Amino acid sequence: MKRLVSVLTAVLFLTGMAFGQNNTATTTQNGNGNDADVEQLGNKHESVIDQDTWGEGHDAVVNQNSGSNNFSNLIQTQRGADATVDQIGSDNQSRLNQHGPNEGEIYQEGDGNIVGHYNDLQSNAKQKNGTSWADDKNFLDVEQLGSNNKVGVYQAHHADAKFLQNGSANEAYVNQVSNPAGGTLNWANVDQDGTENFADIHQDGEGNDSKVRQQHYSNESYQHIVGNTNFMSANIHGNNNVTNQTQMGDDNWSYVAASPSAIENNLTTEQTGDNNTSYVRVAGYDNSTGNEIIIDQDGNNNESWSTTIGNNNEIDVVQDGMGNISGTGNSGSSLGIKQNGNNNVVDLDQLSNYNTNTIRQMGNGNTATVTQD
Repeated sequence: MKRLVSVLTAVLFLTGMAFGQNNTATTTQNGNGNDADVEQLGNKHESVIDQDTWGEGHDAVVNQNSGSNNFSNLIQTQRGADATVDQIGSDNQSRLNQHGPNEGEIYQEGDGNIVGHYNDLQSNAKQKNGTSWADDKNFLDVEQLGSNNKVGVYQAHHADAKFLQNGSANEAYVNQVSNPAGGTLNWANVDQDGTENFADIHQDGEGNDSKVRQQHYSNESYQHIVGNTNFMSANIHGNNNVTNQTQMGDDNWSYVAASPSAIENNLTTEQTGDNNTSYVRVAGYDNSTGNEIIIDQDGNNNESWSTTIGNNNEIDVVQDGMGNISGTGNSGSSLGIKQNGNNNVVDLDQLSNYNTNTIRQMGNGNTATVTQD
């Protein structure tokens, strides 16, 4: 993202710099090609930049780089605007409202910082596209370094969100919805490195892509997609993590992977619709233990593969419909349900006609139960 743009046609240009505490900087710009640059050093500052009227090529930069309890609010309700916010310190808050196509980049370093919306988080972080512009596409990139940080965003169609959180007890929320202009081509990526983090991605529309990556232990992630031709993936590294994926629609693909030496993770994927595919795996060695995989597919011609390597792991698969496969599948994969280790459990229920399955267990004390009704 550009950090500063030369003024092309500036009706108003304002630069503010505040030192100390409890300062307020308010900037209002009308017209095309405006730049606003605010720098505040210290605590309890407030910055409001309003580039609110019709125009293109606005650029707003806010630096609150050495304090706590600072507040930034950026309003860009026109096309072609860029917003950049840097906040270094604790308990800072950032608000963002853009109507696209716009780009937002927010960097927060410290503890207890907030970028708000989706599930409220005290509101804003909103990127909305109009119904008459098929080329509208918003992008929000947020990086938070520290603990107890929160980020959320509501995005209309043709929107991308990328969140990176490095620390513990962080929360990330993404809500992407469809819109008649050009369909929905949203993408959401949440990357959390730490413990006790939480991720929630909700996508409603066609052609969505949802990705979550969590490292270490006691993290939770939830991915929910309503629509067609969707893809979601979750990569879990560590212990005592919970991931839940839900897809309601056609032609969906779900992938969950837990890292080597994974212990007591709960990996769940649910698909309601036709022609869904699910692959869940726990890779590792003998110390990948106590993991539970749950696959629930409701519809016809679904496929699922799952594998665990280690001991005392459990796989539960329920397929309700006709022509479902838990095994080889049309792609030629020979995985099926596979467990390598001791004292593992498989419970497979296929509740209709013309279903097939393949189960392979290697080790001692393993149990497999198959019900075909």
